[in-house]
Amino acid sequence: MHVQRLRLRDFRNYSHTDVALAPGLNVLVGANGQGKTNLLEAIHLAAGRNPPRFGGNSRLIRWGRPEARIEASVHAAAAEPSLTVEIRPTARRVLVNGKHIRSLAASPLSAALFCPETLCLVKDGANARRDLLDDLIERHQPAYARVRADYGRVLRQRNKTLQSGPRGRSQLSVWDERLCQLGVEMTSRRIEMTSRASPLVSEAYAMLGGTAKDLVDVAYSSGLVATNGSARADVDPEDIAASFERQLRERREDELARGVTLVGPHRDDLVLKLDGHDLRGFGSQGEQRTAALALVLAEAHLLHRATREQPVLLLDDVLSELDQQRRDRLLEHVAAEGQALVTATSVSALGNAASSAHILNVEGGTVVHG
Repeated sequence: MHVQRLRLRDFRNYSHTDVALAPGLNVLVGANGQGKTNLLEAIHLAAGRNPPRFGGNSRLIRWGRPEARIEASVHAAAAEPSLTVEIRPTARRVLVNGKHIRSLAASPLSAALFCPETLCLVKDGANARRDLLDDLIERHQPAYARVRADYGRVLRQRNKTLQSGPRGRSQLSVWDERLCQLGVEMTSRRIEMTSRASPLVSEAYAMLGGTAKDLVDVAYSSGLVATNGSARADVDPEDIAASFERQLRERREDELARGVTLVGPHRDDLVLKLDGHDLRGFGSQGEQRTAALALVLAEAHLLHRATREQPVLLLDDVLSELDQQRRDRLLEHVAAEGQALVTATSVSALGNAASSAHILNVEGGTVVHG
């Protein structure tokens, strides 16, 4: 799979642009602030994903304009769909061959993005890690989108019931039953996906770090079932259900007092460990960055398994903190995997890859083929 052509109108700092892309390694070269990242974001949006620095639709639209538009011509094994993203201040729509799609899993374009904000997957709270895991499951099992949405709806309603005081106590059993049903399914699928992802993250980290002795482990940390710090896929759903029901009973008074649900997959986490130590608290900046990049490369492998198409890899500001040996190794890897778009401030950062890369020079919202 690759994006053949990208057209932008009034998106970020682009008024109008039409960019032809190559199937392999594409490198966007230019000084900071010229619009390299915006091109990657446009493709990410066409794949149905929010950009990490998303601050609302209005910020995606060029200053003073009423709306923005992204068009992407995609080549895939089975078809060549045309994707359009219409962006207005209060709404955003993704269309495939002119027809509106509603879910991430429905987009024929698959993309994985690394950018400086991706470090939040390792350094910050659990929300981004849970979202990444849920997005991957949704790609593999489209019906999971409904489970995910229903759980969020039931959770919000249960919290409202908890906040309604004594009169809400009698209604909790109804929400408990549904929350438990959905929560067990979410937890089971998340544990299964973690077991798939963990060896891929370890493999990517070893490739980037250049050594196999650094043991990276990805574990699902659940308050409902003990996984013993590993990515186990053999947890019995009945055990999860029994634990969920018991904890809801035991924490009932505490939840009523605080007005919030304290038990469930919405409080779980994905933990990354290097040689047994939590990277969030003990990893160096370099180790955390490498682990975040390894997560994205593992995500790309899992997307490939789900769609049977190589996803487009979008790598923003990934070269600046790698030595040349690691740059060469990464660029060789992504070029062999399929289409990749990589940003750089100079061609010299590409090393040996410069001779075979498709170079695009970006300056002030204008793209010129190198």
